[in-house]
Amino acid sequence: MTRESSSFKFHTLLLNCCRRQLPLFTLSLVALLTALPVSTILRIQELLRYWNNSDPETRASTVRSIREMVVAQQFASLTLIALAVIAGISLFHYLHSRSQSDFFGALPVKRGQMFAIRAVIGVLAVVPAYLIGVALACGVCVSYGFSEALDSTMLLYSVLAHVAGFLLVYAVSILSAVVCGNTLVSLLLCGWLQFGLFAGIYAVRRLIEILYPAYIGGQPPWEQWLAPPVVMINLAGSAAEANAVSGCVLPALASLLAAAALFALGCALCRVRRSEFAGTSLAFPLAELPLKLYIIAVTGIACGLVFYTITEEWSTMFLGIAIGVVLTACLVEIVYDQDFHSLFRRWKSSLVFGAVLAAVLACMSMDITHWNSRLPDRADIVGANLTADSLSWNCSTADENYSTVVGTVVTVFGVPVVREEETEKNEVLQPLSDEENLDIIYESATMGAAAMRGDRSKIMEQGENGVSGYQVTFYLKNGKTFRRQYYLPWETESMAVNGARVRFSAEYLDTRTTIAQAEKRKNQITFLTAVSYADADDADFGRQITNRNTIQSILETLKEESLSVTKEYAATHVPVAMLRVATQEFIDNNDVDGTVYNTREWRYYGNTAGLFDIPVYACETRTLAQLQLYAKGFAPAFSDGTVARVVQRTYNEGGTVEETVYSDPQEIAALCAELVPSFFDCVIDPVCALNYDEYVVTMEDGRSVTCTTWQAASEFAEAAA
Repeated sequence: MTRESSSFKFHTLLLNCCRRQLPLFTLSLVALLTALPVSTILRIQELLRYWNNSDPETRASTVRSIREMVVAQQFASLTLIALAVIAGISLFHYLHSRSQSDFFGALPVKRGQMFAIRAVIGVLAVVPAYLIGVALACGVCVSYGFSEALDSTMLLYSVLAHVAGFLLVYAVSILSAVVCGNTLVSLLLCGWLQFGLFAGIYAVRRLIEILYPAYIGGQPPWEQWLAPPVVMINLAGSAAEANAVSGCVLPALASLLAAAALFALGCALCRVRRSEFAGTSLAFPLAELPLKLYIIAVTGIACGLVFYTITEEWSTMFLGIAIGVVLTACLVEIVYDQDFHSLFRRWKSSLVFGAVLAAVLACMSMDITHWNSRLPDRADIVGANLTADSLSWNCSTADENYSTVVGTVVTVFGVPVVREEETEKNEVLQPLSDEENLDIIYESATMGAAAMRGDRSKIMEQGENGVSGYQVTFYLKNGKTFRRQYYLPWETESMAVNGARVRFSAEYLDTRTTIAQAEKRKNQITFLTAVSYADADDADFGRQITNRNTIQSILETLKEESLSVTKEYAATHVPVAMLRVATQEFIDNNDVDGTVYNTREWRYYGNTAGLFDIPVYACETRTLAQLQLYAKGFAPAFSDGTVARVVQRTYNEGGTVEETVYSDPQEIAALCAELVPSFFDCVIDPVCALNYDEYVVTMEDGRSVTCTTWQAASEFAEAAA
């Protein structure tokens, strides 16, 4: 045991211990010099290989790349993580030897003081070397003539992020060394402590998503902060962002507090740790059972998820979980006893835990709580939204910055539920509240809930063309929110009918269409671009209008005329033009060094935050007249005499392509009456079905447009009408 009083001064003992750890200091210095100044030199040399000093844009791009590299310091992050583990384990490996543990325990030094000295040595060995590396990396940038790439504020944020991340990983490494009595086991435990909580949360969340298809969760924002190495990388990445204070500084300070708590815990455990446990797997026997159960639970679920990914069968997933639990339990027992004969030494606890886990999984698979199929009472619902990835509910009002948990590109009937949590900058749309719309959405949710009462393990195999996901949100009288994700066969006709009924309701037309949303924000619109058929495939498309009064007048007129577009009209007509309107919010979010990207490229999918793509129909004559007046050269659809030829492409089963060329004016006129640009399909109402045949229309001025045809009298249109 250590003595109560110390005859050594702290700085004297620290200096002596530092001398004994010169290899660690050398390793840190060499590794960080390689990760920072050397890697900076190599990266700059690579950039200069394609660099043109006379081109301002090339130099600006090079400066941005160098700044991002100096701030993010990816190689330094990985190096600091490795050094934190090496320093934490090596400085406290004396606890894993009985003779060394007795020797250090016999010194007239308090255990707490000894812990503090060795913990400080790791910091002194790594942090100064890191700071030297940062300074040299900055010197490299200056010597190459890129001093403007250095931003002192970003560098300070970056240093804070890396130091905080290092201390957090280092504290976890020390804790694993203190808890264990064997160096190899401490390395294994260190890896588990670094990623175990993150892996556990992810595995359970993924299992719930499989057994409860109606579950709406997504990745919790705090999940990634459970893995210290990921914390360091995320902090470093956010140091260069505009919101670095909230995204980097505050999380870095929180990481420092977490590291301080872990250091305190490690110190407390080191003081009460018995030296006779040196050489054993764990120095605290009470931790063996809970740690074992957590490891086998997480590993078992992970093994089951691997089996499910391969086969997509519930039965195979449960088999994988059983195999994973058994193998992991045996492996943990071998590690605990450091003996290959200890496969089933503590088999009773493993058996009991396995039985409990099997019972829990059985209850989840049978959904004894009816969580998947339960719906609130219709009388309690005062508002509703429905988000879907089905064409029948695709009304082109989606904000593509937000998506549901199905991971697909979703479109919105109403507004994504996650918009409720946005800041005041993004105005939140109220849920649909008209009684008729609530009845329709509730009817659709009832169909989805009924589908969940069957064998949910086969739910993704419904229908000939797969399934479509429907995320329903009900707002209740008591202020609570009810959310579920339902799946139905893609070709469910009644859902298409319901979608059309809500899409053309008075409430939806007045509040939820893209023109309704854009007109509501007309005072924020910065520019409006009129796009005709002939512009669709151009990289620099459309005619832009920037006069605010003109923009407001066009939007007001189009909003008024859009209210007259009926379900029957939309089923047999396609838009003849498109408006792209952008707010100042979009400009602010996409302004990079004075250049607003993607605003004039049609292939960039619209309807992101502050950007709206609005269809214009032939019946909206006053709007078309205004566009022809203010957007010089604009013409709706394919104007007479502007098409030189049309080429129809047919793809055969063998992979060959047959082309049929139409050049006769009468044939061209007949075809152009049925054609619509392929890039317009994202704004065509779902009641108007497309054939998706491929035609290439070549204009007289040489421009070409890829088109498809629409079905004026399709079964889909008739059903929706």
